[in-house]
Amino acid sequence: MTEKEVVKLVLAKLEPHFIVLTEQYLFNKNVKKRFTIDAIIKPKDNSLWLNKDIKFGIEFKGFKDNEIDEKHFYKQIRQCADYRYCIFEGEAMPILLCPTIAKLKERYDIAQYNMFIKCLAAFNIGELKTTEEGLSIVFSDTHIIWSEKKGVKEGKNNKLKGKFGGEL
Repeated sequence: MTEKEVVKLVLAKLEPHFIVLTEQYLFNKNVKKRFTIDAIIKPKDNSLWLNKDIKFGIEFKGFKDNEIDEKHFYKQIRQCADYRYCIFEGEAMPILLCPTIAKLKERYDIAQYNMFIKCLAAFNIGELKTTEEGLSIVFSDTHIIWSEKKGVKEGKNNKLKGKFGGEL
């Protein structure tokens, strides 16, 4: 699937539930640089979310079905790390990888993969992927924040506001 096909398919599934802003500019005050992220989503109804101002940035990539080349995943992850420290409407936001990086499970044992995915979550980087509950916002491979079928789940109890550096 090309990146444009992935974007079109995923955003169509999100639009009934989220306000979708595409090609948005973010500013990273640490490196004094402007970045463009593929999309930002905000819930249309934030009443069930603990963080009433929650929004998510999404970085899309197109991958071939047989492509398991770490350099593509690492490039996407580097971009997400850059975006994580950017400001949009006055604050940083969680960033989602799409498609999921679960293909890396084919290269690494499950313990390595789990450690890697938990490290991403520590930086407030999650995934937008299909689960048994439909399209879902997921952190640490198992924490479903929101799903297409069940709506807000762990987003009811988690503000999803990441800390910077050694902040407590």
